[in-house]
Amino acid sequence: MARLDTFIPVSGWSQSPILHSYLGSKIERNPSSFLKGDGGLALSYLKVFAMSDLNASFEAAVANSKNLSERPDNATLLKIYALYKQGTTGDNTEKKPGFGDMVGRAKWDAWNSLKGTPSDTAKQQYIDLIESLS
Repeated sequence: MARLDTFIPVSGWSQSPILHSYLGSKIERNPSSFLKGDGGLALSYLKVFAMSDLNASFEAAVANSKNLSERPDNATLLKIYALYKQGTTGDNTEKKPGFGDMVGRAKWDAWNSLKGTPSDTAKQQYIDLIESLS
């Protein structure tokens, strides 16, 4: 049997007719064992490629965020900042800035409000927000 990575292009895996054909035939023949055998391997590959597609889209959104036609309002800028930090760093573990640093506190509060949000979820929300502003 050919290895799955020979069927899956590095980008655009979801449009691969060979992969869809391969997975479809495996699921139709024996759906209960799909995840135990080749399907587990196939799904591992799909997760890796889905992640790389998400990361590529996230990086593109970061670049697009610097070229928005209009400057977003402060609340939206805080949301952009918080989603970026949650997507790239994870939960906020930094010390809360003092009362004298109002901007720092606002950024800290915005980021901290996303505590527990998975990185991939934050990245997708960031992408969606930037697309809605473009």
